[in-house]
Amino acid sequence: AQGLGDLAHALKGSAGTAGFDAFTEPARQLEMLARHRRLELIDDPRFRTNTDRVRNNHELDPIVGGFMAERTQEECLAIFEKAGVTVGAVADVAQLAEHPYPLDREVIVSLPDAGRLAMHNVIPRLSETPGRLRRPAPELGEHNDEIWRGLGHDPAALAAEGAL
Repeated sequence: AQGLGDLAHALKGSAGTAGFDAFTEPARQLEMLARHRRLELIDDPRFRTNTDRVRNNHELDPIVGGFMAERTQEECLAIFEKAGVTVGAVADVAQLAEHPYPLDREVIVSLPDAGRLAMHNVIPRLSETPGRLRRPAPELGEHNDEIWRGLGHDPAALAAEGAL
């Protein structure tokens, strides 16, 4: 199973196990774990403060990772949310493309580009000046004649000479 990795990273709020990743609020992780039969962690001097948890990351990492590895992603999310821990699943690209959060906010848009191309929408989108994609990218060579003319050349003459 994939552990939490580096606890300095984990204590900034991420945790991961095989098949599940989540970002959580570290200050509430121990309280949540204590509610699930790990009461000894609350008074454990190794984990009392954030500095203690960072110092003892090699010990806390497998505890949180083991807790998560015994449960599904849905179970972990429900437990963390019920405990008031700020948590969110880390999604792969396919999950993200179907998740209500980016869909409702129109984070991904589909634009014409040799068919259709999904890409990130304009950010930030402010209420007064939301920004927008004004036009798709040009087709390959679409502006060549304009550029040659801007450089003082006649595209037809260049083509006739075999330069284009």
